[in-house]
Amino acid sequence: MKLKGNFIYENIEELKKAIQEKSIKVEDELITEDIDGEAVYVVANITDKEIALVRKFVLRDPRPRRYKYDLIDWLNHEYKDTLDETLKAMMISPEGQQLIDLPREVEVFGENEYGAPEEGSRWEYFTKLNNRICGTSENAEWSEWWWMNTQARASAAYFCDCNGDGGASYGAASGANAYVRPRFILAIAES
Repeated sequence: MKLKGNFIYENIEELKKAIQEKSIKVEDELITEDIDGEAVYVVANITDKEIALVRKFVLRDPRPRRYKYDLIDWLNHEYKDTLDETLKAMMISPEGQQLIDLPREVEVFGENEYGAPEEGSRWEYFTKLNNRICGTSENAEWSEWWWMNTQARASAAYFCDCNGDGGASYGAASGANAYVRPRFILAIAES
């Protein structure tokens, strides 16, 4: 295991051990693989029962989306199928959410300016502006906007997004330049 500001877990077993020992911290990173090859997930929030992880760099879905339900379906089938089996076995679905989802506006910003009101709070990771600004890799020359899974006030065809400067807005989900930051929740085993 290397130390780079926070711990970087090179495999699922190291992550599981850190969870069991309660030594895992927000901003720790898990290096794994997904549909895009190597993927880095960062610990975004920790509670007594759950650990939330979000993809550190945005993932481009090359197919245009008409509705967010298509995107969520893609994440929970094609995308999920490329993840490590042990990692998938640790995932849980919070009430009313999918196994693999997008961060919600309330989790990123602590409020819902563009989406319908919903329960939740800002994840610790997103309290830093730089963690909301995201590119396609560590060496990306610019940031990209990315979709959040929030019920837009207009219709299901709209997403709330986190734009290039880390602020929120919302727009039509039919654009071909959609970037996403998949996220999932891991249960902390009761001892």
